[in-house]
Amino acid sequence: MAKNPEIVTVAEIERQYPDEWVLVQITRDHKAHPRVAGRLLAHSADRADLDEPHWRFRAEHPNARLYEFYTGALVAEGFVAIL
Repeated sequence: MAKNPEIVTVAEIERQYPDEWVLVQITRDHKAHPRVAGRLLAHSADRADLDEPHWRFRAEHPNARLYEFYTGALVAEGFVAIL
């Protein structure tokens, strides 16, 4: 984890890390969208790889707003999700 990673938009993170799980510290939001920009803390194709960075960052910054999400399609091509 970088000491002071640059602040980037969530859209930029989605473009830079396609089909990966990412952990972001949210630094800027907007009334229409609660997660606009932040610092990338970790990324991996395996969600479990984000556990340790998440716990470590949370311990050091208990009031930080964190956002963990997958940048790819949640439903594989050829499948249909029924809610």
